[in-house]
Amino acid sequence: YPLDPVEARLRAEVSALRLVGNAADLHTALSAQPKAVPAAYVLRTERGDEPHGYSGGDLVQRMRVAVQVVLWVRNYAATDTGAGARAEMDALQSAVRQALINWQPSGDFDVLSLEAERDESFNAGSLVAQSVFRTNYRLQTEATPVFLYTSDAADDLTRVGLGGQRVMKKKTTCKRCSHKY
Repeated sequence: YPLDPVEARLRAEVSALRLVGNAADLHTALSAQPKAVPAAYVLRTERGDEPHGYSGGDLVQRMRVAVQVVLWVRNYAATDTGAGARAEMDALQSAVRQALINWQPSGDFDVLSLEAERDESFNAGSLVAQSVFRTNYRLQTEATPVFLYTSDAADDLTRVGLGGQRVMKKKTTCKRCSHKY
């Protein structure tokens, strides 16, 4: 799932954001001190459902995507309770919701919907929160048939049948002279 369009959308639609970027993982986004605030770090996680089968020779699978937006604000008013940071975060989350809910980066993806929001941490005037948006898309890849043979059967083509099964003749031993044939 491409994050560049999400970042561009946030830059264009949420004027309060002074920094928009991405991070390698959630831990990094939550612990990185941004150079400017308010800031947003965009991440994603993808999970595939069981493949639906084949369509015209292609494997079809529905992918579920969580787009995570980690928001940072800093407000020193009422630092002991975080009330100033809370008010600033509420306004920022509202603007991010307006920018992303029912928006889709292209026709290949479903529109984004809000799944959850939660505060992650508050420390010395900085409040960090996470908003999670969901979308889906259809993954379709060309299926290539592969014929498998066991390595020893593939080396001896005279003993491999048309379906790849090994053809073996049973050895018998003569009880009278102990000769194998």
